[in-house]
Amino acid sequence: HTEGVDNQETKNSWEQHEMAKAADAPTTPLSHTVFQFFFASHIPATILLDSQALFPSKMYPAAVVQTAKWYCETFGDPLMSNMPVWFKALVGLEVAFELPFFFAALYALRTRKNWIRIPAIIYASHTVTALVPILASLISDAPADKRAVLLSFYTPYILIPAWIGVHFVCNPVPFPPLEDEASREAQDAKTKP
Repeated sequence: HTEGVDNQETKNSWEQHEMAKAADAPTTPLSHTVFQFFFASHIPATILLDSQALFPSKMYPAAVVQTAKWYCETFGDPLMSNMPVWFKALVGLEVAFELPFFFAALYALRTRKNWIRIPAIIYASHTVTALVPILASLISDAPADKRAVLLSFYTPYILIPAWIGVHFVCNPVPFPPLEDEASREAQDAKTKP
């Protein structure tokens, strides 16, 4: 009979240990999950679609070029269809500045690095500012029957970066120390002369 009690005690001890580990594990705020998805989804869009405004079509697989053509024909996007020089300049900034940032942001969000705060604020400020003339151009130049759909495609690219900017401005320490890190730091501070 004691063998059954010992097994039950071991099981209870193991369950308590696992629950304690789960309670100590860092939780990812919904905002950080949304930001990670946004950055991860933006990488292929920048490389395969947006960058076609800058580079010759022969650099891309035929299916990707056809997808961009289909998009322009179906939705009448005046920016991707006509590619005015100011739009190409903004895409150049996206490829040169934003694309490397997407990788850094994914790394920092997944590994809880506080250094991402200032780069995220800079990214958000740049992107929100860049989207203003893009949205204005769509409002004035897109076909009236396609305008709402085009704006619905582009609007997340101003709203989510605005959210990123506000989030990181309002959170001076995006990743506070975990409970065990905080107690270790407090203990270290007590033992230092």
